Amino acid sequence: MPTFAASIWAALFAPAGSLREATARINCDDNLILKKPDALEKMAAVGFDSIGGTPEKLRDYLGEEI
Repeated sequence: MPTFAASIWAALFAPAGSLREATARINCDDNLILKKPDALEKMAAVGFDSIGGTPEKLRDYLGEEI
């Protein structure tokens, strides 16, 4: 299957109806952590790529890929 690709990913999810302000703060903090050199180094050591992004970007990705 020449077009087959497999990937593993992880994401943070909050319950439906969560306060927008709370999810925005968690998202902001998470993205800051994902950009720290020590975090990037540890993730790279186990083969992870740090992407980060917004809840909307994750929603769109899930809609396209699953």
